[in-house]
This record gives sequence, C-alpha cells and structure tokens, in this order.
Amino acid sequence: MRASLQLRTPTTGYFQKQHAVAVPGAAALAVRPNPVDGKAQPLVVCHLGICPLHLNDAQDYVRLEPPLTLRNHNASKFNIRNVHDAAYDHHSGLVLFTHGSAIFGLDCANRVTQVAGDDEGGLIFDGPAAEARFVGAQRLAPDGRGVTYIRDRDSGSRNGFCLRALYEATLPHGSGGSGDRAVVTVHIGGNVGPHAMTYDRRRRSLLFATRGRAVHELLSYGITQELLGTDEPPAAAARTGAAAAAASASSSPSDYSDDEAYDSGRPTPAATPPPDRLASPLTNVQALAADADSGNVYILDGTTGSRTMLRVLRPDGSLDTLDEPRIGPAGSSRWPRLAVLPYGHLAVYGVSGHEMMVLTP
Repeated sequence: MRASLQLRTPTTGYFQKQHAVAVPGAAALAVRPNPVDGKAQPLVVCHLGICPLHLNDAQDYVRLEPPLTLRNHNASKFNIRNVHDAAYDHHSGLVLFTHGSAIFGLDCANRVTQVAGDDEGGLIFDGPAAEARFVGAQRLAPDGRGVTYIRDRDSGSRNGFCLRALYEATLPHGSGGSGDRAVVTVHIGGNVGPHAMTYDRRRRSLLFATRGRAVHELLSYGITQELLGTDEPPAAAARTGAAAAAASASSSPSDYSDDEAYDSGRPTPAATPPPDRLASPLTNVQALAADADSGNVYILDGTTGSRTMLRVLRPDGSLDTLDEPRIGPAGSSRWPRLAVLPYGHLAVYGVSGHEMMVLTP
C-alpha cells in the first residue's frame, strides 16, 4: 500500500551527537549476534579486515576493534578488497558478502565459505547456487526467511543494474536454512534494477530506488508500486493525477453490482491531488536503511557526495527531514552508504575514505 504522505517540519537536531570513527576504506557494514554473548555486534569491512565496532559504556561507537581471524580464508579465495556489501541473514545464520562474481558467507565460528557464484563471472546465469553466475554482485538485502535479494550488474538494463535473488531451502519444522541454494533473476519491469535497496521487515517487502525520486516496493509476483515519491516527470505526474480524478468522477451507479446495497457506502469521487502530492517529495534517493525495531525507513536524499538530507519514512506514512549533514568533502562524486546500528545509531560511510560518520539520537 502506498504511503499516505504527510510532510512534516524538519526535525533539526533529532540526532543529538555526530562523531567520526576512524575506518580506513569502509566498504560494508553488517550487524550479527555476537557468538560469545549473543548481543548485537556490528562488523565493518575495511582495509584492515572485518573489524567489530567497539561500543563504550556511554553506548557510543568510538573505534574499531582488531580484525577477526578468519578460518578457511585462503582456501575459499575470499578477498576483502572484492567485498561491496554485507548483511546478516537470520535464516542461514551467516553474514553474507557480495564479492563481485560470487556470494560468500561468514558463520559464527568466523569460517568463510562461498555460497553462490564462482570466480569466472562475466554473465548472468540462474540455477543451483554452485552453477549460478554473477556479473558484478554489489548490494544485498536478506529477508530473514530464506530469500536474499542481490543487486547485480547488467549492461542491458537502462540503469546498469538488475535484481537477483538467492533462495535457501528451509529445514523441516522451520528450524533454519538447509544449505540448499539457488539463484534466479527477479524481473521488476521497466528494464531497470535497484540502485539502493533495503528489506523492510515491518512491511515484509523489499524497498528500492532506481536512481530517481521514488522509493518502490516489491510486491508478490514481481509487481512493484511506488511507495513514496514518483519517478515520473512533474508534468507527467500531474497528467496522471488529473486523469485518475476524471475517471473516478465519471463513474456511474451502474459500475456497482447492487446499487441499492452499495449506495450508502459508495466512495466519493476523488478530487485532483494537490500540487504537493503531484511533485515528488524526494530529490534523488542515494541510500536506504530499514530499522526492524522501530519500523522506520531512513533515506539519504541528495545530489552530491558532500551534502545530503537524512529523512525518515515512519510506519504511519509520515516523512520527516531529520538533518542535513555534511558527509564528505565539497565536490565529492562518491555516493554515501547508510546502515542502522543497535541502540538507535545510524552510520553513514562510503564518501570519506578514512572515516565513518556515526549519528546518535
């Protein structure tokens, strides 16, 4: 269902503290249960390796801890420099990594294994995980129930991306992943793929943007809808809204199967949407991150890698502007990344090559 948009006054200062954590070449961030005590453990993939993010007594993330000692690292051909994204999958219990032409997993014993794809790449091929091929897997979003959505490179699409899905069969009685996996291409129409994406566990659907002014929601059977904003040009959006209003106004009682029974409950004709609903409230979606605890979906909305707007789409459909942070040097062309950390923190990274921004409420 499309968000019932309510634009609110910018909430300046929602995040009370903003500080930098020294991270050389941050490429990905994932949060898994700590194998020792079960508490949330953020892991940052950077030039040092896969490093836990240290949380001090004041509930602030202040520094990196030494990198994990990986098992099976050499035999698996896992290379930190090839990692583009990471996410924890509740279904398999693995931290999954996009690794160009392959997908890797890290278990609770810090053992690395290849779960899909191979070292060849170069083409898109669906099938059993060991036989599947990726051109350049870069982003992923697990749903926690056996499906992990993957953004792959595709020179044949209009924006250079396509959507793939890694499926894992479930053990009897729903007791977790079986290890049997396959990869398929998910066709979402429009000959485009996701640029930014996140899985929203509250809505139980994938949310994505295609380098535009809208957040789309993936429904069943590959059907998509614009959840927030629109990718249509303003003039086209106005014509669409006016046409919908005219069609509704011209509907007659004969449109109903039982005029008498439905007369009192018949919906009134829709008026032409106001101008602020015809124009997209978004400028250019750069990154998305869904918070499973609050149901909020955080959005970085901007046109440069130096300044952006941090916005939040709340479960009730309202859209707030939380902050307008400076996230990188002037003139930067690198797009930012966004991740939700435990205890209400947010991390912005990918623009500065030597630091990660942590926002604390």
